[in-house]
Amino acid sequence: MYADMAADLETALLDVAQKYGRYKPNAYRFTLDAVHFTVKGVGHSGHVSGVELLEGIRRLALERFGPMAKTVFEQWGIAITEDFGHIVFQLVDEGLLGKTEQDKLSDFARGYDFNEAFVRKYLGDANPLGRRFRQRERPGEAQPDLHIVGVVEDAVYRSPRERMGRT
Repeated sequence: MYADMAADLETALLDVAQKYGRYKPNAYRFTLDAVHFTVKGVGHSGHVSGVELLEGIRRLALERFGPMAKTVFEQWGIAITEDFGHIVFQLVDEGLLGKTEQDKLSDFARGYDFNEAFVRKYLGDANPLGRRFRQRERPGEAQPDLHIVGVVEDAVYRSPRERMGRT
């Protein structure tokens, strides 16, 4: 029975990703995992706020992906914390999550800078350039060494052809 429920959830997440077309299925899967992780972590059952969920997302991402969290999220179509809000509300619209009257998309806006939350926080105040590290090994999977060649400030573009403004 549990396998059937898991398969049904997996199918539902694939359907949501296909319906909305903006984020990869893993983004929805991770967001649901982060909701459960956050509920368990805050010590009360049921609903968590957008702010609480963003902190849970940050903590779970660091645990699972380390400094590569930002890169993983980018691969899934997630560039800013508000993207997680869109994912949550799409899951709500599809009946996979619930919400209260107080919940709004703006709860997820400007939550944190991904470079600060995932790269610099993980590596500390030392200059990360040139550092090498390896992700946690999974049984049967060899992980390549990763080499940091640069850290940049987050930027969001509407188009790949958009010019970068002066900083």
